[in-house]
Amino acid sequence: MIMRNTSLLLFSLLLAIYAANFHLCSAAPEPVVVGTEKLRARVSYHIVESDINGNMIGGHGIYSFLRDDTTPFPPIEVIEGSLGLPVFFSPVNPKKSVLRVSTDLNVIFWDTTNVWKIHKENGQYFVTTGGIIGNPGPKTFSNWFKLEKYGNAYKFMYCPSVCRSCKFICKDVGVFVKDGKRLLALSDDQPLLVTFIEHDD
Repeated sequence: MIMRNTSLLLFSLLLAIYAANFHLCSAAPEPVVVGTEKLRARVSYHIVESDINGNMIGGHGIYSFLRDDTTPFPPIEVIEGSLGLPVFFSPVNPKKSVLRVSTDLNVIFWDTTNVWKIHKENGQYFVTTGGIIGNPGPKTFSNWFKLEKYGNAYKFMYCPSVCRSCKFICKDVGVFVKDGKRLLALSDDQPLLVTFIEHDD
């Protein structure tokens, strides 16, 4: 009887330890996005095209490409041989100082008010400028992006959580070639893989 009670007690103890460990694991925060170090909110970075191992590809960068002065939503082009314009990130929770994957954020070109957003043109969703910072909700759901881990690199994804009742699509950000230019656009194919280099102000 004593042996049975001891076994029961041991089993209950092991069950309690397992449950506690499971709870701790499930409550663990998402990993911090990493470039050369932890990616921080409101600090300027160059977004650099990379391979799946996170290695920079020939200095490719991302910058704002203005088609002409009358274009209300200038598209964003991926260019070769340049670090491009730096950006900074503003997370949905402005109190957060580091960025985490799978979390809504605004992407803003440094020293400007040019905020990334999604704009549909001729059936294709392009990443353009013209968004606004913050104010999460149905009026701004086209302005929010997420970073996701992809191998040792990262990818941008459009799948905002700021408006659960809004009808929108969830897709990776890739490259769409138009008039010989590589423009950022939502894609069903290979996402654009990136890493980050802190901008030297």
